[in-house]
Amino acid sequence: MMYAQSHGATIPQFVKDELKIWIDYIQHPTGGSGYDSPGSYTNESKTGGLLVEMAFAGYDGYKTGDTLGKQQALDFLDNRWQNGPNSWDGNFGHPYAMWGVYKGLQTTIGLGNSTEIANLHAPGVMDDGDTWNWWEDYTNYLVNSQNGDGSWGGYWYWGPVLATPWYINILNATEIPPPPPGVPEPTSMLLLGLGLLGLAGIRRRFK
Repeated sequence: MMYAQSHGATIPQFVKDELKIWIDYIQHPTGGSGYDSPGSYTNESKTGGLLVEMAFAGYDGYKTGDTLGKQQALDFLDNRWQNGPNSWDGNFGHPYAMWGVYKGLQTTIGLGNSTEIANLHAPGVMDDGDTWNWWEDYTNYLVNSQNGDGSWGGYWYWGPVLATPWYINILNATEIPPPPPGVPEPTSMLLLGLGLLGLAGIRRRFK
């Protein structure tokens, strides 16, 4: 629905309000998200999904002006950032988790944020002037772990057939545009088109 909203679809407010009730319930005090109850094996993948829900619902915390809920979720991921795959838990090398975490961070803090996730691996080779952040950490890992035939090995339930398209999407990351304010007149449409063309060129690139 976030993508539909970004293209002008109207989402009834009650949908977001009901989702906020779920978010309030399912977030564990550690900041992570449970599955069907707050304590049902919180992990990285579900917490990424929780952040997507927060972004869609416009939810930052437990009440207006309180950003505790969102910040706790980000801290949960930061504390576990370098974890490898371990059943349903983990991050790096876990296709299901990396995809969920990627979408959660993409929709809440964006691809360029370099402050919320600080527990990173050692920086790889970057273009001059770039800052190492969570997305560079992901892409560096994926480039270095790709097989010769272009695939990735995956993990457990999520073998190459699932891992490869998920990882390609992470490498080709884009950000969801904000909802349009209304139906623009023709001149605005032209400017929007030019702006999007310019935005397409603003990508961090590895040497």
